[in-house]
Amino acid sequence: MKAICPILFFLFSLPLFAQEYPNLKPLPNIIDGRELPRVKPIFGDFLYMSETEVTNRQYLDFIDWLAKNKPEEYKTNLPDSLGWRLAKYFNEPFVELYFRLPAYNNYPVVNITQNQAVAYCKWLHNRLTENLEQIKSKVDSFIVRLPTEKEWMMAARGGLPESAVYPWEGIGIRRKEGRKKHRSMLQLNCTHTPVGIGNINWWMNQWAFITTEVYSYWPNGYGLYNMSGNVAEWIAEKGKTKGGSWNLPPYNARIDVAGAYNVDTMSRPDVGFRYVIEIVSMKDDFIPIVFDNKYFSNRNFVYIPIADSFTNNGMYIRDAEITNAEYKTFLQDSNHYQYAIANVNWAVYFPYQYYQMYSSHSGFNRFPVVNISHEAAIAFCKWLTNKYNNLEKRRLKKVVFRLPTEIEWEWAARGGRNNQDYPWGGPYARNSFGSYLANFCPLEEQYLFTNGTNLFYHYPLGDSSISRGIDGSVIPAFESYFPNDYGLYNCSGNVAEMISEFGITKGGSWNSNDYQIMISSRETYTQPSPNIGFRVFMEVIERYPNKKGIKNKKPWKL
Repeated sequence: MKAICPILFFLFSLPLFAQEYPNLKPLPNIIDGRELPRVKPIFGDFLYMSETEVTNRQYLDFIDWLAKNKPEEYKTNLPDSLGWRLAKYFNEPFVELYFRLPAYNNYPVVNITQNQAVAYCKWLHNRLTENLEQIKSKVDSFIVRLPTEKEWMMAARGGLPESAVYPWEGIGIRRKEGRKKHRSMLQLNCTHTPVGIGNINWWMNQWAFITTEVYSYWPNGYGLYNMSGNVAEWIAEKGKTKGGSWNLPPYNARIDVAGAYNVDTMSRPDVGFRYVIEIVSMKDDFIPIVFDNKYFSNRNFVYIPIADSFTNNGMYIRDAEITNAEYKTFLQDSNHYQYAIANVNWAVYFPYQYYQMYSSHSGFNRFPVVNISHEAAIAFCKWLTNKYNNLEKRRLKKVVFRLPTEIEWEWAARGGRNNQDYPWGGPYARNSFGSYLANFCPLEEQYLFTNGTNLFYHYPLGDSSISRGIDGSVIPAFESYFPNDYGLYNCSGNVAEMISEFGITKGGSWNSNDYQIMISSRETYTQPSPNIGFRVFMEVIERYPNKKGIKNKKPWKL
């Protein structure tokens, strides 16, 4: 009897009926088009998560590498297979079989501590780094690590709203859609013992006796498997797990429920892990812009009729905020690297180091430059002035690029409309279809609250920043939304624009509310910020005379 027990236990652990495996589509690509193994993007194109829990086979590769290269760390990182004795039923055979038996290669590795999971992530990082060096990747650096609790919960929802309690729609644990033969099946591997059955739980797990193969059940909206159930997963916070397991009831597998096992030195037969890969920086392959007559044309600059009010010869305005590409060309051409972009300031708003690539990644070339000082914006204007005045065959004899005064900025922002709250006219930040007309941080009606006498916004934890993305953009955008009647983009929202007076910005930013993006509003600053950029005004100092020798004051086609 003892001789055949392991075989019986192995059979019990297999699916109880034919299981359909997912169609293995091409792997997702890293930023420069290179493939990342067995991961799915969960946030933009810089944060990826393992689509399954780390398997026994994957962890064996790590252990085998240690045995050959770092034998002193080999035993330290071995799974503690004796942990199977914590399981309630039929546990002893798995002590010997589960980790090493090839039949369990595609089952999640268990009985490892949080520190061992971290060690695996570091090892995988080193192996992937070697591969990137061989293929000459554009990725400069990245991190392999355990996900934070916030990241794990976001990934588990798979694109569902924050109210989702499981990686699928609804609050039930049985499938309600898909093929008829799959309906009413459990959607996760957990303990499910109906009243009156007693303590025999293995049959009711449906596809598994203990853990199940990592591609079992159905993936969530991001293509991630078993975010609920199968094994609880270590996360970055010390001693914490998420996700429930085969050995726990469905409630413990809810996304919003704290993990049942919260000791970082613990190794259990129902705890494993998955990792995330975060892109930290890219190699900058920036190609400078050519500032020629084509650049200084009506394609980029628009004329506004304020000659009689502010200047004798007219004013041309950049139709959008100055971009990363324009500013980086200035830095390279002038060698004024004392005005370098302070990317580190992004860390105030976002946990991901990716946002510190905002000025260096080519995908952001057309986005407005931010995190620069008032002095830097003035230096750019002086450099641009020299660029234009030294051009051959230029249409205007002499110009000056500068930051506008507050009066000039407001005049331009109104687009010829008098006494308007916003560049598009009217007192509302949305059009008749309900679409937002600027990139800012709206206050959503769903958070309106009354205490009986007063009406105010009641955001969870007082954090209104969760509404940043409902207007279509979470961070600054480029030439988005509709221009005003002069053809100027983003005079309200996107980035607050510096004016000639230090410490004052106009127009509000992606992080401002609907009042702060009004034309008449102003905000203050003391240092570079991810919220603040600038646009240049071009004042005409002297024109070339026309054929009759008369200096024409009418707007010229640039």
